[in-house]
Amino acid sequence: MEQEAEKKAPEAEKKAEELAEEDLKILKSRPKMLKSIGFTDKLRLLKFPRASNVMGLMDGKKTVEEIAEELNIDKRSIISLIKELRNKGYI
Repeated sequence: MEQEAEKKAPEAEKKAEELAEEDLKILKSRPKMLKSIGFTDKLRLLKFPRASNVMGLMDGKKTVEEIAEELNIDKRSIISLIKELRNKGYI
């Protein structure tokens, strides 16, 4: 059993590194809103604090990291919001 745990540990570390790389790419991206957000999706976005402030700054000029710093928002929170918007096709 210990051998199995030892094999899984490097795999988990590798996956964590991949996520970190993906998050870094998101922070350096310059998202731009492509379309208006529908009513139902606006309700879903309520789980993200200050989502409307973030979306208002997405003009393709500022990086996600710059937006997070300007609004004093946790980077993990803004990354989650960006992923949600990207999955829905809004950016």
